[in-house]
Amino acid sequence: MSEEEYLQLYDCEADSVYRRCYFKTSSKEVAEELAQEAFMRLWQYVRKLDIEEPRALLFTIANNCIKDWYKKKKTPSFTRVGFELEPEVVDEAQDTSMQAYNREIHQIIMQLEEEDRELIVLRFVEDVRTKDIARLLGVSENLVSVRLHRAKKKMQQLLAEYV
Repeated sequence: MSEEEYLQLYDCEADSVYRRCYFKTSSKEVAEELAQEAFMRLWQYVRKLDIEEPRALLFTIANNCIKDWYKKKKTPSFTRVGFELEPEVVDEAQDTSMQAYNREIHQIIMQLEEEDRELIVLRFVEDVRTKDIARLLGVSENLVSVRLHRAKKKMQQLLAEYV
């Protein structure tokens, strides 16, 4: 991978990697550090090896950075903690219908089981392709598709109950 290709990947994926780190840590500062670390590690790999799917590798590295951070903090693993992201606090005067809708969606996502929540966030918040999710989780693409379908159904049921 050339430096130019790497910089293109950075431009395209920096926000997604940051959001992933933020969802898992609930800290802007930590998310920034972890995202930077993920890109630095990726650069070390792509300089030495020919990587077919650098985007998938980037998200794997980001997950590993998050796990390492939790180990250093000696807190429970993120898979047990789940998402600790709180909906953004806004001034009542600035509360638009879109912000209210986003908070409702966040509450519904938080009601999902960890595995379903992870898939929904990866696919629809971070816009990670099914193929890349499969590589990231070490399962088949078909299994990811089936799990995503089931997670969407659960989310639809929760949405129906919510309104």
